Amino acid sequence: MAESMVSKSVGLPHDPANIIRHRAFIAQSTRIDHADPAEGAPATLGEAFAIINSATHPTLDVLKLMVLAEAAGKTLYEGLADQVSNAAVQALLRHNGREETEHGMRLQQAADLLQAA
Repeated sequence: MAESMVSKSVGLPHDPANIIRHRAFIAQSTRIDHADPAEGAPATLGEAFAIINSATHPTLDVLKLMVLAEAAGKTLYEGLADQVSNAAVQALLRHNGREETEHGMRLQQAADLLQAA
């Protein structure tokens, strides 16, 4: 009952548990269009997260996957914001999306520095 009250009060289209399941679905099913499985590249964000989570140190490939994951996070927040009727919640979600972009930009800088070394 509390979850449905929260969902109604902030204008979410679904309860928070559905949003978490939605994010997990995106991570597992979102195809990475430019990935070449023949080269060992992950074909989904779920596969990318598995590689990131198993990394023991930040390699160039891991940093590139992290940049991709941050970009996907921005897309997720934008999509959620588009489904919300409450303007304050929309603004917060879009702000989170912009932060994901900033994270991705810093990770790209780290990847560039690592590649130059």
